[in-house]
Amino acid sequence: MISPDPLPDGPYNAKGMAESITIPVGPAIAAAVYKAGGVRPTVMPMTAERILELIKLKECTK
Repeated sequence: MISPDPLPDGPYNAKGMAESITIPVGPAIAAAVYKAGGVRPTVMPMTAERILELIKLKECTK
């Protein structure tokens, strides 16, 4: 048994395990956007419109 403490809200007193895998995805995508475009998104969700807005703001401040 991986986790000896049951979770009464889960099916069959099971705990979820897949959520921890999704935690690093957002920062990894933000880092890739920064490397590719030079802008660092800080708001989720990182939509194309928000990324384009950041790029436009960066170009205006040059």
